[in-house]
Amino acid sequence: MFSKKGFFWNPGPSELQSEVTNVLVQSFPEHCQVEVPLRQYVADLVVDGKTEAGSSQVAVVEMKMGDPELLLPSSTPSQIRDFAAEARAKFKSPIIPVLVTNYRLPDALRQDLKQDGVKVLLLSDTQPGEEGIRVLPPRSPETFAKLGSEFAKLVGFEVKRTLPQGLTASSEPPTARV
Repeated sequence: MFSKKGFFWNPGPSELQSEVTNVLVQSFPEHCQVEVPLRQYVADLVVDGKTEAGSSQVAVVEMKMGDPELLLPSSTPSQIRDFAAEARAKFKSPIIPVLVTNYRLPDALRQDLKQDGVKVLLLSDTQPGEEGIRVLPPRSPETFAKLGSEFAKLVGFEVKRTLPQGLTASSEPPTARV
């Protein structure tokens, strides 16, 4: 990726995406697939989960990582609509499209995504009043430990957490039934 601030190589977003993917895979070890081909799109992550009521749902995740000072690209809602349509055609269970991003999210784009039923997990709370998980900065075991639980809460899944690598039992938040 090239940065707008001087055209230098910035490996940060792909590293963040890898870290987030690893945490979610560890949070849903038996129900997670990475880089699942749809038709024209590839889902970054697919999580087959159960709600508290016991119904099956599939969370189809698109990750958009970049400079957290920039706005989410305006084309994202239409891409997510197409992405979700392909996922609905592929999976038998109801799907939940999920956008995981560290970009700033303007209200207009947030409303477009919400109208399309897209759940959004913000990885930075740099915008006043925004809900999100503070992952960057700093990246720490404590912030990543919350990620699986927050994802489960967002999509309404029950989660049986496993301890992500590098964490000790004392650093994990209590398991909550979502």
